[in-house]
Amino acid sequence: MDYRDLHLPQENIDKPLLGQLSGIKPKPIFIVGLHRSGTTILYKLISEMIGIPALDVYHILYYERLLNDFKCDESGSNRKKLDDFFFANGMATRVMDNISLSSTTVEEYGWLLKKHAGDMKLTHRTANFFSELCAKLQLINNPAGPVLFKNPWDTRNVKEISQLYPDAKFIYIKRNPLAILNSQYSNAIHYGKEIDPFLDLLIKDIWSGKAIIGSQRLMYRLTGEKRYKKIMLSLLKKDVAVEMGYYQFGYDEISADRKIQISYEDFVDSPKYIIKKIAEFLELNIVGDLESVEMTPRKQTNKPEVEAVSAKLSNLIAKLASNR
Repeated sequence: MDYRDLHLPQENIDKPLLGQLSGIKPKPIFIVGLHRSGTTILYKLISEMIGIPALDVYHILYYERLLNDFKCDESGSNRKKLDDFFFANGMATRVMDNISLSSTTVEEYGWLLKKHAGDMKLTHRTANFFSELCAKLQLINNPAGPVLFKNPWDTRNVKEISQLYPDAKFIYIKRNPLAILNSQYSNAIHYGKEIDPFLDLLIKDIWSGKAIIGSQRLMYRLTGEKRYKKIMLSLLKKDVAVEMGYYQFGYDEISADRKIQISYEDFVDSPKYIIKKIAEFLELNIVGDLESVEMTPRKQTNKPEVEAVSAKLSNLIAKLASNR
């Protein structure tokens, strides 16, 4: 795919402007949940309804020039380039979850961490870059206000994050593990047999990401669909069980005044109530048209092979929990 019309930055155009970030104290709010647990739609609605700036696709792809774009009033033109690119290439949604795709689509900070700091996870090794990211978003929105983030790769890492950012708050979203497994499994099949142009755009400068996705596609071709599915289901079953354990461990480690937990199922049933509850926890006001919020989740029936491992998944989660 030809990215030349996007005029993506090839160097750190913001470098002369980074001094503007001094004195800005990072104020992150983290959404915590496993991959495919509902973090993206929660991220989107909190940002829109409570008015908290969030990391989006434009911020990721034009990161090295965000301050310059803000200073020169060029963010609008670069957002338009991105929106025109998506339209021209028929990229109306993130295929994996049908969420509409545009320059304002919220995304995970792990992509930036990996590209600029060498790891998808927020740790003491990547914290300097993350603090710069947070300060940039605060400067171009509200220097004194918070910024909303999510990164499912950090589900197991909340304790360290809470120590790195002692004023940060955490919004946990929990979902039925079997539903998470089913969704992750569906994604694995998608990534194995189809090229995903949006994912390829996100990882175009992340060689390890391209290697992983390339290996997944190669394995699908070499082993065939039936064998590929069996391998991926086995791997994902173990991963979901392990991540559920880390999710609970991290939640237990955070003091009550710094966290709130919701369930995906409650969020789908009562989104207005959940958003109000989160706003109260954050001590912020509703600024969006909350009455217009309606959840329209896709009807999901677990695949038969996923249902077949339900008991094994539950037993594995219980076993890992008892060993902690």
